[in-house]
Amino acid sequence: MTTKSYQIPAKVLLFGEYGILSHYLGVAVTLPKYQYHLTISTEKLSKVPWQDESDLSQENTHKLQQFVSRIQSLYPQKEVYGLIHKPFPKDGGFGNSSALLYAVHDFLFRETYPDKDPLKDPLFWEGIFKALLSVQGGGSGYDVAIQAHHCQIDRELKGKDPFLWTYTKTTSLPLVQCQGSYQVPGYLLPTGIYSSTAKALKIFRQEKTQDQKDFYALEQNKLAQRFMNLWDQSLLDESQLKILMNDSLTLAKTQGIASFLEQDKSLPFPFKTLGSGYGDMLWILTSKDDVFWKTWQGFPMGSQGFNPISFYEG
Repeated sequence: MTTKSYQIPAKVLLFGEYGILSHYLGVAVTLPKYQYHLTISTEKLSKVPWQDESDLSQENTHKLQQFVSRIQSLYPQKEVYGLIHKPFPKDGGFGNSSALLYAVHDFLFRETYPDKDPLKDPLFWEGIFKALLSVQGGGSGYDVAIQAHHCQIDRELKGKDPFLWTYTKTTSLPLVQCQGSYQVPGYLLPTGIYSSTAKALKIFRQEKTQDQKDFYALEQNKLAQRFMNLWDQSLLDESQLKILMNDSLTLAKTQGIASFLEQDKSLPFPFKTLGSGYGDMLWILTSKDDVFWKTWQGFPMGSQGFNPISFYEG
């Protein structure tokens, strides 16, 4: 019997949406404050093969089993079982799917190839991209990659502050680099508007011409490169972030994917849409003491009031 426990940090892609699909740069953070905790075993851990202790409904259990079975199909000779103790908040866009995909695939790979290092083996990443294709129609794999690398060097990453990562998809091993801790300013704000990664990818791939896809990929890459250039020169302050956010918002509004932006929201402070669907989560540069929040009633289609999520402890 083999049993392994996983504690996987949340992730947020800051810059590089869609550019990372075309092998351009992505800039993201992992948030150790939020952990996806699960146990995987070669023997049953509950009455059903897979169970989420935070949601024992039959519907959720069925969806969970379907998701895992698609990953497990890559290893037809292996059968694994799991118990999710604590997922991420569902409205956070923190990477529940990528955390589960990484853990299941990591466990199966190690069981199949006990002498190989998953993160350094092209076969492991080939399986990750096959799984992504099966569960959501594709993807860059950045989320799985940075969560996996964070877990590998977790002992070196002290504290609960966010860590900044760069990611570039390659033809074999993804290029993943930890840039150090980053005290991300502002807050994350859920809009309550769900954006499906699979749907957003489908729109981008099927409803855009190749020239349009190339344009958006290149422009997103430019924003990510500008962010990292400022970071490398220690010039990344809030005034520079505001410029980057405004430029990103202008670009996102032309892309025709975001349900949030289609509602023509006007907020009295800088913000950036996050996620593949551009709208389920905002990165906002403001404080809890801002007078705006005293009268704000929330998004018409989303959450009510100001329910910010902190990037870090403190």
